[in-house]
Amino acid sequence: MAAPLAWEAQQQSSLPIKMEIAYDILQPHRLSFDIAHIDKCLDLTDRDGALCVTSSGKDDGSLRSVNNALLTRLCVRALMSKRHGGFESQSVIFIDAGNCSDIYQCVNFARQYGLDIQKVLDSIIVSRPFNIHQLVGLLINELDTTTILQRFGAKLVVISDILKMFVQASQIDQDEARWLVKEIAKSLRNLSSQIMFVISVHECPPQYQSLLLSLFENQIDIAATRESSRLHVKASSNLHNRHVNGGSSKKRESSSFVITERELKIFPAR
Repeated sequence: MAAPLAWEAQQQSSLPIKMEIAYDILQPHRLSFDIAHIDKCLDLTDRDGALCVTSSGKDDGSLRSVNNALLTRLCVRALMSKRHGGFESQSVIFIDAGNCSDIYQCVNFARQYGLDIQKVLDSIIVSRPFNIHQLVGLLINELDTTTILQRFGAKLVVISDILKMFVQASQIDQDEARWLVKEIAKSLRNLSSQIMFVISVHECPPQYQSLLLSLFENQIDIAATRESSRLHVKASSNLHNRHVNGGSSKKRESSSFVITERELKIFPAR
């Protein structure tokens, strides 16, 4: 079994009745990073949003840190009100497959927005699977829409460095590994129609790219530049264009820009 999500401690004897206005039912709500270059092209909604954050370059730990900072930033944003670009999510589930969660970065983001730090920390439920089979069991057997939405009121599930253990486990049979990644992708595909999933991938071997990365219409890729303090970021999305007759089409939007790691960890002044 996977490491516990601290679920038992948070289990409630009865679930509150959720009240919504008609506008909320008709209009999907977008989740933003509060980074203009990213938000202008990504389509992260509470209906069908899914995002993959990838990074490329030498593995010195810095790019993994940037990946994690973006995930943490989105976790805090999801807890905020819809009026401020959040989801008003009761909680966020963070599956730390890369063993890289940073509580201090979470506190930093919460403090910048003037949020109740203790409440934010209490609302981010962390699970740390310690091997591949714990991770697979958690994603395939333990996560379901009833648990995520009704038990925890979570509108966002984040999975950090989802392929790290597959890349590092040299003893695992490659056919078995490919099959397990395929099963993970199938589970995420089924759940993502009702819940937003965000994953990060630092190293993605070719045999997994078509299985996993193809699931995500929203993608952010981070690459190192010649200047160690600066990063190249590309955000892209297949936006859904709605038509009057009820039909829809997809339009590819992208944005490329250079930013520092420090800027990714600072929210703009209001």
